[in-house]
Amino acid sequence: MRTISNLQILRAVAAGMVVLHHVRDLVDHAYPWVKSIHVGAAGVDVFFVLSGVVISLAETGRSGAPGAFLMRRVIRVVPMYWIALFLIAIALTAGLSPVGVHPSDGNIENLLKSMFFVPFERWHGAVMPLLGVGWTLNYEMFFYVIFAVFIFLPATGRATALVAVMCLLTLAGLLFRPSGVIAAFYTNPILLEFAAGVVLAQLWVRESMKSRHDGIAGIALLVVGVALFVVMARPDGFEQLAPARVLFFGIPAVLCVAGAMLMERAGLRSENRLLLLLGAASYVLYLFHAFVLQFLEKALGALSLHDLTGVPLLALVVIAVVLCHVIGVVIHKRVEMPVTAALRRSSGQKRPLVSEKLRGK
Repeated sequence: MRTISNLQILRAVAAGMVVLHHVRDLVDHAYPWVKSIHVGAAGVDVFFVLSGVVISLAETGRSGAPGAFLMRRVIRVVPMYWIALFLIAIALTAGLSPVGVHPSDGNIENLLKSMFFVPFERWHGAVMPLLGVGWTLNYEMFFYVIFAVFIFLPATGRATALVAVMCLLTLAGLLFRPSGVIAAFYTNPILLEFAAGVVLAQLWVRESMKSRHDGIAGIALLVVGVALFVVMARPDGFEQLAPARVLFFGIPAVLCVAGAMLMERAGLRSENRLLLLLGAASYVLYLFHAFVLQFLEKALGALSLHDLTGVPLLALVVIAVVLCHVIGVVIHKRVEMPVTAALRRSSGQKRPLVSEKLRGK
């Protein structure tokens, strides 16, 4: 079973999209129109589809044990997320306002809800933890819990059950429009992106689905997906959890992931070591890039350079993006990998974590 390298590279691309989405804050004073470009946020939608694929494939053929599965996911997700949250807590204690956190958000209740993936409204009305990007982890953990419930089923039955649950939750949200924060959050149509990933995983493992035209079909799907992202780059009235998000970002994300998988099956795969490394470091990059960008923003203010325009501003954007990636790789290698390895040993795990090895034929 070999690694699906195209999906690893898509992880790098998705994380880079999110970084670019947040880099807009450095340039909007000179180019206000960039604030209406939201396609960078679609990196999250790509991640959700990838999660459905990766988790399904990685657990195929593995003996179903809900506790062991959840432990693997906790080891993968929680340590670095908690480190980021504790950095925010320390900054708040010191009287700072890190990563856009308002002082009124800085209390023990919100910290605990953030740590244990309980959705809540921030002072500005958005549903997100103290680390803003952590709202996606609430969905990830929710998906893992549902997956664990059905993990004892054969792969096909498990996939059917997962897709059914995601569809029913979405339908309930659309029909009943729950007013409670938690109920509304976990009945959002964005859940369908995980379901789509689960379906793609099932199609991947079916030998009968292979075709000599996989390469052409994969390229076509990828091109169409990217084209749709371009067309949907500036959705009107964009909101983070708008029900329509699954249409204007979710559909292109599914097409891109499906295209990458078909290309892989046809032998059109990239082995670029840098891109694969960035894919491996994508989770850390996703968690910590906001710290880097805020540091740069404050440094510019301190040096009275916050009004840069033209070429110097574009150069700053390049520096910011590169710096985010470099720091992400350093944290991945020096912190995430040792911490993860130590936790795996202490928990008795011997096999690679599901996010570290994407299984395919």
